[in-house]
Amino acid sequence: MFDAARSFRRNAAVEHKFMRVAKFVQAKRHSSRLSVSKAALWLRVPESTVIMLEDPENSDLSSANMQGLYRRYATFLGIDDVSINARLDAVPRSKSILPKRAVRRPSIGLIRPLVLTRLANGVLMVVVGAVVMGYLLTHASKIGRLPQFSVDGFEGGAVLSAADSYVIRGTVDYSSTLLVEGTAVGVDETNRFNHKVYLQPGLNLLDVTVLNNFAKSSSKQLRIIYSPRQQ
Repeated sequence: MFDAARSFRRNAAVEHKFMRVAKFVQAKRHSSRLSVSKAALWLRVPESTVIMLEDPENSDLSSANMQGLYRRYATFLGIDDVSINARLDAVPRSKSILPKRAVRRPSIGLIRPLVLTRLANGVLMVVVGAVVMGYLLTHASKIGRLPQFSVDGFEGGAVLSAADSYVIRGTVDYSSTLLVEGTAVGVDETNRFNHKVYLQPGLNLLDVTVLNNFAKSSSKQLRIIYSPRQQ
């Protein structure tokens, strides 16, 4: 198969210059009465290569190989470096024409899903941002203040109880957690609560705390006096 990469393709100017170099070394060999076989033996190449150097029209060697062989041939023939280099340097270097690397462009079929994905992500970010902003605006008034709650019957201070138990009832803010003496108390859908506690005779102090979702808390201390009825 014809190897295009290794073939010696020269333009007309290059071929003409090599022909001038070939005639120069051929004339020198003839004037020195040297045979082709002796030159081939010294160069350690086949005789056909020496013949090709003196008639390079059908050479299949590259330009670099040709110039290297000519310099070695000149040394064998006793031609000084200045003379051979002047002739070789006059040979323009052939430019290898390489195919331009094809630029792969993404097909429209690949671009469309990518654009749609980015568009969907952008819309999702906008929606999430709007939801967060709406939540912050809705609860802005609650973020900075303490949670509120009220306990029924304790507006005037201490409460007197004749029974050994008492049901604490009241109302808390929306989305708040109620603790009575550290125990969580359930709150219904109307934000009402009730919690039964057992009392000791005398004064009972009960700590009630409310926590909201913004890490804010409020506390009250309830005073219940248990005075058993005399039998």
